[in-house]
Amino acid sequence: MDFEVVYQIPNEVILSRNRKFGNFIKEDDLNILLKTEKHNVLYFLRTRRFHTLHDFPALGAYEQRLISSEVEGPYESEPKVENPKTYAPEKLEDVVKLFVPLSSMPLQLEEVSLINYGTVLDSQSRPFLMRKEKDIDVERIKELGKTVKEKFDSFEPNDYIANFNFLPDVYPFPDISFSSFGRNDKPSKLLEELGLKTLHFAFSPHLTHIGIRNFVKKGFAYDLSLDKISLSDLDNHKNIIL
Repeated sequence: MDFEVVYQIPNEVILSRNRKFGNFIKEDDLNILLKTEKHNVLYFLRTRRFHTLHDFPALGAYEQRLISSEVEGPYESEPKVENPKTYAPEKLEDVVKLFVPLSSMPLQLEEVSLINYGTVLDSQSRPFLMRKEKDIDVERIKELGKTVKEKFDSFEPNDYIANFNFLPDVYPFPDISFSSFGRNDKPSKLLEELGLKTLHFAFSPHLTHIGIRNFVKKGFAYDLSLDKISLSDLDNHKNIIL
């Protein structure tokens, strides 16, 4: 594929005193710029899907929660995006750019995914759910959290990284948080093996989308070393696109 070629602007050029020349730079700065490594620009189309909680947390209000995000590409040129002009669209598209050094081309992209699953106890959900205690099986959540914690601690990571946090004494129900990033659908398979998705049985059907956080992001990576990254800094890795 014939991707666009660009130059990365070094900080010394961006922050140079020569900014006084506006859109013009001195020859010395131009020489610095031309010595930088060339990059290919790869365009991707990201599609995000949401679930809308109507009349939440109060009548007339609403909240949108991410269900899934999927990245398609790469493309040689920027794809066109058309989003619905509604107050709470169920689907949104945007273009994401990946800048890859020419030395890494031809590029070997790997499919990766990030999954996030657990209970929701943020400042808006907690007061609402406190009024719905009779529709939540707190003991079932506690037992599930204990069981999953034991399983999780016994697993050896393979093509994924993961975190599991369980706080049993949080009110109005235990705080459970699971997140995992890895190759292909390894994170989703881990979630299934842990049996954590039975969490929804602890909530009345009309509360599952409020009390449970559940989203999956699918994308690409290159030169991926899982032992050199953490879940908290995925956004800082230029070789990962989600």
